[in-house]
Amino acid sequence: MRDSKTPRDRDPGVLGGDTPQPDAEALGGRVEELSALVAGLHRAMETRGVIEQAKGILIATTGCSPDEAFEMLRLQSQGENRKVLEIARELVAQHQRSRL
Repeated sequence: MRDSKTPRDRDPGVLGGDTPQPDAEALGGRVEELSALVAGLHRAMETRGVIEQAKGILIATTGCSPDEAFEMLRLQSQGENRKVLEIARELVAQHQRSRL
């Protein structure tokens, strides 16, 4: 016979039964940790988009592969002691200006 109860019905801890509930401090710490993770993921998404755009520009203008395009960005980054993201943003901005 199948148990028709939902997991919530079977686990009294979810509704404040016998299972100890986390304290507010622990929950607050977890919320901060997850907020930082979400912020980091947002930054990564923005960063990846700009770098991919820059790679696309390099591929279109030089005929190189995606890996070669990233290598160009990386080498310029190291040569100028700047972040790849800075180089990519600059390349995308220059490309946009040249198209106006």
